Amino acid sequence: MVRFALGRACVYASAAPTDDYEGVAGGRTLPLTLGWTGGPTYWALSDRERVALEDGVVIALAGPIAEVKHGGGRRAALVEPARISDLAQWSTDDKTALGYVQRLTHSEEPGALNRRLRELHAEAEQLVNSHWSLITALAEDLVSRGEMAGREIEETIYRAAGRR
Repeated sequence: MVRFALGRACVYASAAPTDDYEGVAGGRTLPLTLGWTGGPTYWALSDRERVALEDGVVIALAGPIAEVKHGGGRRAALVEPARISDLAQWSTDDKTALGYVQRLTHSEEPGALNRRLRELHAEAEQLVNSHWSLITALAEDLVSRGEMAGREIEETIYRAAGRR
């Protein structure tokens, strides 16, 4: 749902559990130029790349935020781990968000990483809260079907929003 709200394509979704979270949703988020290069090489970000990274963080954080909200709680914002070994306890989504924020803040002052994590967490939380009825409608359809393709996802969202 958050992919859709950010204008990003969602090619598929599955309610099937994976190694560390309830299901998956996929689609191209990052421009191809941001792929792994084999080392910690950094280059200046274009506006398009910065927005794609920010969207990637929001998308990665939105799922866990929605899962906690569904259970009646509120998820605390991530902070940079004190020790690298702490990352072993993190979900794939959280690791993804951290990696994107590290890329966004690599040349900024100390504290920038946690500040950006908090900002983007707040954005993800706001999107989840403002689209909660659409998220629950999509989740219900996804659970009943098991998997959904992009067109089915869009149809569910539009139907729930009363647009079709």
